[in-house]
Amino acid sequence: MSGASRAALPTLADMLIKGEGGDAEPMRAVKLLQANVIAGGVAAISFKLGEPYRDGQLVPRDPQKAADLMRNDEVQWSVEATLALAYLVIDNPTITISYDKDFLYTLNDHAELGEPNAMATLIALKLSPSAQFADRTGGCRLAQRASANGDAAAKRLLESCKS
Repeated sequence: MSGASRAALPTLADMLIKGEGGDAEPMRAVKLLQANVIAGGVAAISFKLGEPYRDGQLVPRDPQKAADLMRNDEVQWSVEATLALAYLVIDNPTITISYDKDFLYTLNDHAELGEPNAMATLIALKLSPSAQFADRTGGCRLAQRASANGDAAAKRLLESCKS
C-alpha cells in the first residue's frame, strides 16, 4: 500500500465505522487499521486504532492499550490528539504514558499558546490522581493564574483547589 493510500486509512476507517457511503462495517475498519498499524509509518493510523480501545465499542475497552496506540508523533503535532490523550489519562489515572515529560511539554506548549481547552486540560491533568502527572500545587497555581486572566474553565477548576 502506498504512503498516500496509508495516509487516507484513518478517514476510510472513520467512514466504515459510521457507514458513510455504504453499510457500516466497524469491524472491517478495526481490522484494516490493525493490519496497517503494524507496518508503521502513519501515526494517524495508530491514533485512530487507539480510539476503539478507549471507547470499548468495537473491541474490548482497554485504556492502557488505547494510550499506547494514541501516544505517537500525531500527539506532538495535533492539539486535538494531545487533548484526547490527556482526557484519557484524566479519566483513567492508572494508565502510564511513554515519554511522559515530552507529552507534558507538548500539552504545556498548547496551553501557553492559547489553544482552546488546552490550559483547562493541563490544569485538570495536574489535579488528577494520575501517578505520572499529579501536581496539585502546580495545577492550583496554573488555575489561579488562568482564572485571573479570565479563563472560566480554570475558575471552575480553581474551586477544587479550595477544598
